[in-house]
Amino acid sequence: MLKMISAMEARKTLGQIMNEVSIRNDEYIIERAGYPLVAVISVAEYERLKNDREKTRDISLEKIESAIEKTIINVKNQELKKL
Repeated sequence: MLKMISAMEARKTLGQIMNEVSIRNDEYIIERAGYPLVAVISVAEYERLKNDREKTRDISLEKIESAIEKTIINVKNQELKKL
């Protein structure tokens, strides 16, 4: 579950936050002055995100743009078929 918490509260309850993140897979957004600054996530989630980023690092911008264009065309074609 995603939880929002102030930096001051996070300082006071860091141990509890660590337990909730590592055991229950909760996620925290820590705010300062009402603005989100950092996220606290489990190591497993961090590793998953890191692996995803590494997999997509080699994809060129042209490939991404091409995939987006194809998706847009497919969606438009599906909408036309409904008419």
